[in-house]
Amino acid sequence: MARKKDTGEIKGTTSTGRDRIGIVLYMVNVAAIIISILFIIRIVKIQYFFHPEEKLVEMFTPSSAKTILQPVRGTIMADDGSLLATSFPSYRIEMDPSIRKGEFAAVEDESLRKSYEDTLQTKIGRLSVCLAEVFPEKDAGTWKKTILDARAENKGNLVIAKQVDYFTMKQIEEFPLFDEGRFKGGIKITQVPARQYPYGALAKSTIGSVADTFTTRKNTLELRYDKELRGENGYEYTRTIDRRQRIQDYDSTYRQPVDGYDVRTTIDIRLQDIADRSLRENIEAETKNLDYACAAIMEVKTGAVKAMVNLTNTDGVWRENYNHVLNHLGEPGSVFKGVVLTAVMTDGYVKSSLETIPIRASEGAAVATLGGVHGDRHVSEYLSQHPGDEMQIRFGFMRSSNYTFVYLLDHYYRNQSKKFYQHLHDWHLDDSIHFELSPTAKPTNRFYDSENPVSGTLISFQQMGFGYTIRITPMHLLMFYNAIANGGKMMNPYIVSSIEKDGKVYEQFSPRQIATVCSKEIADSLNVTMRTVTGGDPRSYRGTAARSMGGARSQVAGKTGSAFIYLEAKDVPGGRANIEGNGQHTLDGRCKKQATFVGFFPAENPQYSVIVTLYTRLGPWKSEFDGGGIPALVVKDIVNALYTTDGFWNDTAADGPAAEATTLPTATPTNDGTVPDLKGLSLSDALWTAEKSGFTIKWTGEGKVASQTPAAGKNEIQGTAIQVVLKR
Repeated sequence: MARKKDTGEIKGTTSTGRDRIGIVLYMVNVAAIIISILFIIRIVKIQYFFHPEEKLVEMFTPSSAKTILQPVRGTIMADDGSLLATSFPSYRIEMDPSIRKGEFAAVEDESLRKSYEDTLQTKIGRLSVCLAEVFPEKDAGTWKKTILDARAENKGNLVIAKQVDYFTMKQIEEFPLFDEGRFKGGIKITQVPARQYPYGALAKSTIGSVADTFTTRKNTLELRYDKELRGENGYEYTRTIDRRQRIQDYDSTYRQPVDGYDVRTTIDIRLQDIADRSLRENIEAETKNLDYACAAIMEVKTGAVKAMVNLTNTDGVWRENYNHVLNHLGEPGSVFKGVVLTAVMTDGYVKSSLETIPIRASEGAAVATLGGVHGDRHVSEYLSQHPGDEMQIRFGFMRSSNYTFVYLLDHYYRNQSKKFYQHLHDWHLDDSIHFELSPTAKPTNRFYDSENPVSGTLISFQQMGFGYTIRITPMHLLMFYNAIANGGKMMNPYIVSSIEKDGKVYEQFSPRQIATVCSKEIADSLNVTMRTVTGGDPRSYRGTAARSMGGARSQVAGKTGSAFIYLEAKDVPGGRANIEGNGQHTLDGRCKKQATFVGFFPAENPQYSVIVTLYTRLGPWKSEFDGGGIPALVVKDIVNALYTTDGFWNDTAADGPAAEATTLPTATPTNDGTVPDLKGLSLSDALWTAEKSGFTIKWTGEGKVASQTPAAGKNEIQGTAIQVVLKR
């Protein structure tokens, strides 16, 4: 019985102990949960609701500042990769003139304090000698006075140099005093981005400068492609450590800058240099007579602009500061005659420039009049060699007869003026050209509606035949004549070929045809016609640019043009009272002119088209300021320089000068069964001559007639087909 009793007591004690242990564990778990909840609440409160006092934050948090990290601006390149504009690191040098003043002031011994200051000023003297060697605009004495004056005024910052290169910066770091570092020597060096233009002022109005990005007044590559070139800024936060030195705050965010893209242009730096030098040399002595001058060269097949020169006379110095090629509107003069001739040939009214037009003669045979347009001396020139009552259109183009093109425009479009204006629209001669730098200036003209004459005057329409009453940019004219050189295909001018980065092309720009001006046959005929302007027959007639083109190493096809600029009261001393009724001359005979030569070369196989335009100041009329004067001379110099420096031209350019290479074609139709001589004619001219003679033509090849069967002079039955071989 006793044993059982003992066992029962033991069992009871064990059960009670276990209960107590369970209660303790339960309480511990509850306490842990409560503490955990309190910790969570505390964390949430600190994280989202706690706002410490600003003074405490300032005391316990190191100062942190956001610093913008500048990317490297992209490069602008020529077509071969030559650098036109590039960024490079440069350095701003500054000095703290008050360096160690506080340290010296804490020295109790006055003599010792003065000794320290004298020693420092001695070092400043040696520093000034070194600075004068690198920056001679100030001598050593001036440098020393500048630094000591700033120190006396307790200035904390003195600019030594705003921009120096790396090697100069390293040299300055070793100067006396500066070699003791920032805190004892006071030197402060900051890297700053800089832009370099390796070719100086060459193509400056096209390339521009980074300063252009702060204005919209200039249309330049730096401005137009600023977004691509500048890249994206980065940033970092820095904090202050001992001795006021700042280091990156790695507890803050950091963003690396993204460097800009590179822009590859179509500019050929060699052609740009040739065009710039040729233009400058020919106008160097004319600063008293000229206001502006410009030139541009375009690749015929693509429309790529290979060179563009824009010079403005600024106080007797020629500077590149405005793009006249794209933005200067002016009445082109006789270069517009090519547009009129292309229109009448495209519409089929004239099949060949060998055709003739009637002449209304009076006063013997010297004067021709039409619709208020007065005597044309070139009519007399023609009649002196070809008596009769008709004049050849090609002669009118070669000698730039106003009568010829007033007649063509009036005779064929007087009653359907909208048809001619439609050509201007289709050929993009009445609107801005889409160009990367910016759209060109928009041409203007005095519209004449033959169905509603109230809208304009017939005389203003007729005057468009010789390039008045329409205002247009040099780029429009170059684009049009480039189309003639390109077999009638009009290419949109462009100057940027690709956007690149690290050698990888991200965006490619390709040539783009925007219109068809005429058929290839008509373009070939116009090509031959344009050659007469730079040549002609030395025995009788010479083209308007033949004299200037004498000695050209490659044959050039082109057109000259000159126009009087209508005067404004502000242009003339004495104001409007001193301007003649026609608005083109002052009472004492002075005027302002715009003179142009536009064309392409080599004429046999055009590679480049070119335009040169001058704008004169108010002065006496001078023939050298006609299109056949200085503008044609500039083009000849461009051709000869290219011929001399490039082996391609040595192999392909003509051997003789242009003035001796072209004669006025004398092929005339026959009506007696005699086979006409077609050699040297374009296909369009050959077709017209054969048709007028009663024959047909079958041809092979491209270019001008090199041979024909049957031979010229043979008698054949009319209707016989003449086999011709065309060659370039």
